Amino acid sequence: NSDTNLDVVTYYLPLGEALNNLKLYDSAAYYLDKVLQFEDQLKTSNPALLWTVYNLYFTNQAGLGYYEKSAKGMEDLIAKLQIEQPDNYYQISNFYQILAGIYEDQGDLESGKNMILKSLEMSKKIKGTQVLQTFYSLNALAEFSIKQGEKQEALDYIEEGLDFLYPNLKVGELEIPPIGESNNEILATSALGLKLEVLTELYLENKTDVDKEFLENMFDDLKLRLGILRKSTYKQEDKQRFNKVFNDFFELGVKYYQALYQRENDQKYLERCYYFISGAKSSLLTDALNSTDAMKWSGVPEELITLESNIKNGLSFQKSQLNKAKNTNDTTLIKESESKLFRLNVALDSLTTVLEQNYA
Repeated sequence: NSDTNLDVVTYYLPLGEALNNLKLYDSAAYYLDKVLQFEDQLKTSNPALLWTVYNLYFTNQAGLGYYEKSAKGMEDLIAKLQIEQPDNYYQISNFYQILAGIYEDQGDLESGKNMILKSLEMSKKIKGTQVLQTFYSLNALAEFSIKQGEKQEALDYIEEGLDFLYPNLKVGELEIPPIGESNNEILATSALGLKLEVLTELYLENKTDVDKEFLENMFDDLKLRLGILRKSTYKQEDKQRFNKVFNDFFELGVKYYQALYQRENDQKYLERCYYFISGAKSSLLTDALNSTDAMKWSGVPEELITLESNIKNGLSFQKSQLNKAKNTNDTTLIKESESKLFRLNVALDSLTTVLEQNYA
């Protein structure tokens, strides 16, 4: 029945998405293909979810190297969405960003950047809780500009993004709220990290009026912010974003101070370089020692650990439901619970196979 079909989507879609995010595209394609078997049912029962399925499918196709197919698919998807849901600015903006990534993977930075500009145009029309899409678009534009060598343009986009996050502040130098006094702290810190990256490159190229003291202050400020955030970041999505900002910061420190040492042959820069190298290693070791989950020691990504936990929780719940149904002799609920238990066990078996093949 249709409920059972939707159960398949519920169990396989998160698995396909997690594998996609981990760039295990062949494995992801298997589960996404299973989900797409119920395309017709989703069109009537949950069209919003179907947009997500299409999105993951074409992203997966790009990961497998079918760039033309995935780009054409995303273009058609955007065109269809603009006709059927012209006010769905968030989803349209999001799809433009995904299409930009596909063009970038092909090496077509100009087309990718144009897609981000369209994403920004859509995002500025968003109202309510999804307004942060504007920041993401501006940040993506900054990254495209960096890759194109347009560093000053990148700085302008970064500043615009910070101004969007904190419109009542004069954004310049380090003037954003202290940790604990605002939302979006990880986003703001990531923007500052990107700004520092651009400024250090411009300084080493002698193309900026910013001096070493200013950059030193930025490094110190970011180090302090990251230290505080590291102790207060609990949500999985925030952890993943934080880890990227944290790792990028230490890599930038090594690169910058190594370049200064080679240019000026001053021992203090070599010491700073060693500090950033040891700081990164120390942080990774501390995280490992604080982890009680054995899978983390084996290098299993958090996404798959979380997915396994969710499936096991679902199994426990459905077993409880089945016992209740048997106690009350509710044959309909018994059949429903047994069906869901079967699907969950299949999903767990599939995930176990993925873990054994990639992380054993």
